[in-house]
Amino acid sequence: MIRKNTKAPVKIYGERGIVKAEAVMNMVIDSVYLHKNIVFVNGYYWYLDANGEIVRDSIIKHSLDRGTLEALETANLEKLPATQHLYASVEQRLAELTVITLQIESGENYDTVPNDWEDTVQP
Repeated sequence: MIRKNTKAPVKIYGERGIVKAEAVMNMVIDSVYLHKNIVFVNGYYWYLDANGEIVRDSIIKHSLDRGTLEALETANLEKLPATQHLYASVEQRLAELTVITLQIESGENYDTVPNDWEDTVQP
């Protein structure tokens, strides 16, 4: 599971562009499905409202076909060592692709850029 959060509070917009909250936004990538020719990545964004309640704001559903994924890896990422275990390799690549996704969505996901996000520290 990949967890990230914004370094500072961001404006969270509701319907019709009205600001419904200003809070630290959290992102969780909780599953990846590998099929023969496509990869599906699922997760969600959440924040704490003024009452300290968790609000799940939007769902993350991305898919990458095999050709796009291979092109991204070739152009942007180092080869993974063959000695790594499968889960370590998948987790590393998922973390790297999360960063690439943040770059692609730059300015569209809560008006943030990749540098606004950091890895969430688990207590």
